[in-house]
Amino acid sequence: MTDNDNKQLSELMKNEADKGYQYMRWLVLIAGGAFSLSFSVLLKEDLGCLVKLFVKLALTFNALGVLAGVVAVFGEANLATGAKCAQLDKMEARSNGTYSGEPVGYALPSRFKWLERACFSFLILAIVFWVLFIWFV
Repeated sequence: MTDNDNKQLSELMKNEADKGYQYMRWLVLIAGGAFSLSFSVLLKEDLGCLVKLFVKLALTFNALGVLAGVVAVFGEANLATGAKCAQLDKMEARSNGTYSGEPVGYALPSRFKWLERACFSFLILAIVFWVLFIWFV
């Protein structure tokens, strides 16, 4: 293991909390808080049928956004672990003399990217239904 390999591995270990991971983590935290505070709206007795539908849809999309975001954050957290494993495989191949010279990398699996997009879509729909609720109250 060379000094350069050690530096790369330590860099990967230091950068586990990626910007995307931090952004998704805070977004899910805020959306979860909004979801829990939103139930007070449902306690109003004088809401019309259409307005109640908007609130229920907003809460449903908010909950779906939080769930999709939690799984997407889990994938983002594991991205650094996968990158470390790929780097360790590269170092092992170098020490065995089987390294082909191709760059080794690790990408986020597509299901986590899809869930990240789903999280954003659900939260946008929740905002749309909250705006509709505000307009019709």
